[in-house]
Amino acid sequence: MAAMLLQPQILILDEPFNFLDPSSQSAIKHLLKKYNEETNATILVSSHNLQHTVDICPRIALLEHGVIIKDIDNKEGQAQQELEDYFEIE
Repeated sequence: MAAMLLQPQILILDEPFNFLDPSSQSAIKHLLKKYNEETNATILVSSHNLQHTVDICPRIALLEHGVIIKDIDNKEGQAQQELEDYFEIE
């Protein structure tokens, strides 16, 4: 991803997994995790894909009309159930 070439300390991505094949989605997840570990950069991901979000984000903020309505700790991957409950996913 070209945005990472200059190693910014803040990286903002809007729907980075959309329209990608599964192997490319996996590659981006690994790339983002590695980038965060190596640079300690903040990576802000805007996404409607709950699974990818839970896979890579240690913290998840839910927004409605631009207001944070939930701030979820996901350091241990525990946000999955809370997100499924919130969005009423069975």
